[in-house]
Amino acid sequence: PILDIIKIPRTVLFYARPGTGKTTVIKAGINYAQELAKKRGLPFTYREISSSTEDKYVGGTAKNIDTIFNDVNNPNGIGLLVIEDIEALLVNRAAGDIPQAKKDFLQHLMNKLQGVGSVYYGNCLIISTTNRAPDMDKALKDRVSQKEVCVPGPETAEEFNQ
Repeated sequence: PILDIIKIPRTVLFYARPGTGKTTVIKAGINYAQELAKKRGLPFTYREISSSTEDKYVGGTAKNIDTIFNDVNNPNGIGLLVIEDIEALLVNRAAGDIPQAKKDFLQHLMNKLQGVGSVYYGNCLIISTTNRAPDMDKALKDRVSQKEVCVPGPETAEEFNQ
């Protein structure tokens, strides 16, 4: 498996306040993964889970999530799945009155992240970002954070100009 060779965890959670460069780091990761795939002669697949993944029809969201996971988990390539602002996209079940569709979205995604009904080939990285890590559903955070990375961003004028 590619990720075993380069010692990358399966899931990474980038956390920090807004505007610190989490998306920029992801873009650099996409470029690196594309270069790695090209050097190895493998196809590269990049997908996102976002609000557009949700479907208004029963079962549609689960089907969309399954398709995305199948795309990035190609045993003959390298895959990258990104879930930006995960705490805004998915509800915290401890929050109380939550629409059933949101609960279903969260539950199906957590099942896929846990590996339910899927085979893991060691060639897919899942990166999530959050501005509010403490607000995340605990079980979801456990599944998307084999490695947690703070992206503090520049804080001084000198750092902004580097």
